[in-house]
Amino acid sequence: MASGLCCQAALPTSRTRRALEWVPLVAIGQFSFSLYLVHAPLLAAVWVFFVKPVGLASGAGLALMVSVVMLATVAATGSIGRSRDRS
Repeated sequence: MASGLCCQAALPTSRTRRALEWVPLVAIGQFSFSLYLVHAPLLAAVWVFFVKPVGLASGAGLALMVSVVMLATVAATGSIGRSRDRS
């Protein structure tokens, strides 16, 4: 089924292609890919530089990682999007 959609999306006049080129859908895709690229290095950095040296309990360490990484990931993803828009 997915390969059929890909083949149909390759046709220049298909409805599938027009749906996939819809601006809000493209923006969501760009944001989510940037999020994917940034999250793992940020998780590692927060663990190495914040959680492990402080020696927090597992629950508190997890809460710190989730909160810091979520904020940093969204900020980094937004800056990647802005820098890509300028070029």
